[in-house]
Amino acid sequence: EFLVSFGIVSLLIETPGDYALITTRLVEWLAEQNVQYAEIIFAAGVVLWKKQPVDAVYEAIAEAAEEAESRTGVRVKWIFDATRQFGTDHVREVMHWAARYISQGVVAFGIGGDEAAAPARLFPDIFCEARDLGLHVVAHAGEACGPESIRDAVELLGVERIGHGLTAVGDANVMALLRERKTPLEVCPSSNVSTALIARFEDHPLPKFMEAGLVVTLNSDDPAMFGTSLQEEFLQAARCFQFSQETLAELCRNAVNASFLSGEEKQELRERVKTQG
Repeated sequence: EFLVSFGIVSLLIETPGDYALITTRLVEWLAEQNVQYAEIIFAAGVVLWKKQPVDAVYEAIAEAAEEAESRTGVRVKWIFDATRQFGTDHVREVMHWAARYISQGVVAFGIGGDEAAAPARLFPDIFCEARDLGLHVVAHAGEACGPESIRDAVELLGVERIGHGLTAVGDANVMALLRERKTPLEVCPSSNVSTALIARFEDHPLPKFMEAGLVVTLNSDDPAMFGTSLQEEFLQAARCFQFSQETLAELCRNAVNASFLSGEEKQELRERVKTQG
């Protein structure tokens, strides 16, 4: 139901100017939440599905983000996302668009969408090519499918981060794989509640992931659609799991370490997090 809703909302976004306005408002909103740096998913696959010009749209949002950064200080990089159920040709096309803009703010390529309809085993060659072209690679996995989807994303696609990873908690071997490879999980509790994958925020396995030694970051997924924000996710985690300030700071440090910034840039950002914490 969420994917249908996402598609309907997406149809309302028609011109490069629409995308630019959304980008400006998003960066301003992140600034209000004291976000210093963001790697934002650009659903390039949806833009292609709507037969809109990927180049004009991306250039509009990149320009809008740069202008907003000059006013707010929030630095932005981009992840091009393909809609996996649209097929391998579609996914490869998105990957090539991402590679085209590596020098203009794109840091990674990934896949989202329906895991069951398009499992990871369909895409290893595309992810291998993406890495060869200099892109970081990510994937949604273990959101609505079982832990085997996570294993395949890690072992077959070589992803550097997993979106959600919710079902990993049901497989000790997958938990061990994530721990050994230090593959970060981008957990999104409010999203998982909204899509009825879990009943309540406090049912999320986030504390279990952390207790098991996994690298975890706290994220907001599609915050406007789920009625949340990054700030609200941190407040909810503190309330529901009795997370201390140090635990919340650890989640922030994990986000810095899991980012696709250079080592020097990560160190600078860690210092800023420490100073403002």
